[in-house]
Amino acid sequence: MQARFIGAEALLRWRHPEHGLIDPAEFIPIAEETGLIHRIGRYVLHQACLELDAWPASQAQARLSINVSPWQLFAQDFVRTLQETVASTRADPRRLTLEITENAFLHDLDDAAGKIRSLEAAGFQFSLDDFGSGYTSLASLKKLPVRELKIDRTFIEGLHTGSHDRFIEVMITIAHHLKLFVVAEGVETEEQRVALAGLGCDAIQGYLISHPLPATAFRRWLAGYTS
Repeated sequence: MQARFIGAEALLRWRHPEHGLIDPAEFIPIAEETGLIHRIGRYVLHQACLELDAWPASQAQARLSINVSPWQLFAQDFVRTLQETVASTRADPRRLTLEITENAFLHDLDDAAGKIRSLEAAGFQFSLDDFGSGYTSLASLKKLPVRELKIDRTFIEGLHTGSHDRFIEVMITIAHHLKLFVVAEGVETEEQRVALAGLGCDAIQGYLISHPLPATAFRRWLAGYTS
């Protein structure tokens, strides 16, 4: 792995005026149950498209990843909403990666795959998020037109220099046979980075690179990174 910036992930945070910072694990399930997730999803997508335009010209090829809820994926207007948003903001869909968790495909694999193919034809790319924590079978993985696989952080925690995790190695090997780009999530130490490089992982994300930052602070960080 080379020290090269290839993209970032958009994270949603809610700072309540009375209760302070509320974890997404608390409010996202409520948003999904009440249907507010669709409005939130449209807002996040729109802001992400605008954010890409604010990045330095030297990062014109860098990508921004957005998490997509299963509720959004199976909405009838999902494809149209994405197409209309990039058209209105003039964003390049090739710079957007839509992250979907394994469990999203339990409902209707064929419907999900069809929508992914439609959007991929328009330039969007898809990533299978938190791989290893859900229920995706190898047969299902072969059917999904995704470009990227993200190894769940729970598999990364015990890695250290000199360690050789066979399970992670197998995941990476299978992904590469399927021509998938592999990203390790939750990398916090140099030891973990070195171990993952030895296992053939393509890229990393996590606190080793940067803690989550507000958009303006991230732009300053990115300007310093590219200088």
